[in-house]
Amino acid sequence: AIQFIEDGGPTSHPIRPDVVEEFDNIYTGTIYQKGSHVLGMMRTLMGENTWRKATDDYFSSFDGKAVTCDDFIDVMEENSPSWIDFTQFKLWYEQSGTPEISYDIKYDKENKTCTLTLEQNTPPTLGQEEKKPMYMPISIGLIGEDGKDIPLRSAFDSSMGDTNKVLHFKEQKQSFEFIGIEGPVVPSILRGFSAPVRIVTKAPEDELLFRMQHDSDGYNRFEAAQAYMTKVLIDMTNDIHAGKKAEVPKKLQDAFGEILRVDAQGNDRAFAAEMMRLPSYGILIQEMDIVDPDAVMEAKETMKKALLDIHQANFAEVYRSLVVPANEDYDLSPAQVGRRSLRNLVLSYLMADKSDNATQIANLQYKQASNMTERLGALSALTEVDSPETTAALENFYERYKNDTNVMDAWLSVQASMEHGDGVERAKKLMEHEVFNIKNPNKLRSVIGGFISSPKQFHRKDGEGYKFVADIVIKMNEINPRMGAGLVKPLLEWKRYDAERQKLMLDQLDRIKSIPDLNSGIKELVGKSLSQIKDTAEEQNVKPKQQANI
Repeated sequence: AIQFIEDGGPTSHPIRPDVVEEFDNIYTGTIYQKGSHVLGMMRTLMGENTWRKATDDYFSSFDGKAVTCDDFIDVMEENSPSWIDFTQFKLWYEQSGTPEISYDIKYDKENKTCTLTLEQNTPPTLGQEEKKPMYMPISIGLIGEDGKDIPLRSAFDSSMGDTNKVLHFKEQKQSFEFIGIEGPVVPSILRGFSAPVRIVTKAPEDELLFRMQHDSDGYNRFEAAQAYMTKVLIDMTNDIHAGKKAEVPKKLQDAFGEILRVDAQGNDRAFAAEMMRLPSYGILIQEMDIVDPDAVMEAKETMKKALLDIHQANFAEVYRSLVVPANEDYDLSPAQVGRRSLRNLVLSYLMADKSDNATQIANLQYKQASNMTERLGALSALTEVDSPETTAALENFYERYKNDTNVMDAWLSVQASMEHGDGVERAKKLMEHEVFNIKNPNKLRSVIGGFISSPKQFHRKDGEGYKFVADIVIKMNEINPRMGAGLVKPLLEWKRYDAERQKLMLDQLDRIKSIPDLNSGIKELVGKSLSQIKDTAEEQNVKPKQQANI
């Protein structure tokens, strides 16, 4: 939802950049999030035991010393079998962009073989037009018609075969054959998110629904649900954009009902909460050529309300089952954490119709909450509506926790991210509140980050959302340029939006760029974004101010 967008945008960069104009600009999602997944891939390729031995050697060899990425990889290589090609693997540190994986599967009924063909492609990024094939572990399974995993064995494998196999994918296109396969199968690709890549092959709806119900891998079962809901939401967004009525297909209604009846009543309620969570805005816009933020958010609201209307009784039953038992001691056990997560999520669905009844339920949870998770979840739900209960809860929360600066961060954020009303004016008022301090990065992130997280507010058609954020970036140029560089990033994604919004965003980037003594970190990011302007302007006839000077 975040790093893939960065990887496909104007500030795309490798985990280990060759050059940066401003050192502060290496504190990014790519370097931290993608970087951690690259370590995870090494562990997968090497195996848990070898990985542990190698990391022990690394720490004992380099404790207290300055080291490089190469030092780390060299130790991994010394401890690994020679057939693991760490020379090719190092491309993960050198190439930017998110690799895209497509797959094709063929079943030979006569010979009882199944051939899986994988193909990889990393789109061009700024300064890197040509990409080499990456070395990555792709964990897979094959699911039979009975919903059970099938043992995987190749012609060169004498063992009975595991139901989960890690494929060493090194070439641009590579095929893997499995023998002794009884009957057609459904592929489960990239189990456990074994590599930070995008699967671009669009699985049929029935296949996604089948994996939502039967996939034994938690990540891929979740991903199937996300992929199916994403497809439906994009269709609904297109209908709304075209002025048509958007509807939720019965197949999705039924599949969601099954999750409510089975998963939400099971032992892993944290997983149930993730299965029921709608895809985020950041996930959805990656599947669109041109983004209509208002239509995207309306589609999400329509789906949420439709699912509530259809399954109202089930939602109510699940919510009642999640009430905190009397005299329970708060702890961080998986059971309690999962219950709180699911209860807050179900409450957010109950609020989808913005009814007085739902408001009273959220207000009661707020008043009776015995822990911060449920109190803050109720407060967030109440901010879905503009009601006396919402105002009273916000005031009560402030009086309770005004001396706890960390909790006040949440209080600021939950208000700044509200979808209704005038978000710009609300954010400005929050910045005048006594608990706010513009020199405190966490306070600034709470308000501006919360505001940006509301697409309806940030992407207002009058451009006031963009202007507000640009004003803050300009102000931070004097106070804390690193924060300014972080806050300017959403404006750099102008190419994803319609021509009118592009023009408004580019005007603000132009304004930022013209500031005297602009910090090198902010200048570097804005400059990279504006370097894309020529082709886009020609394609869409966008004519920003001072285009000739860019």
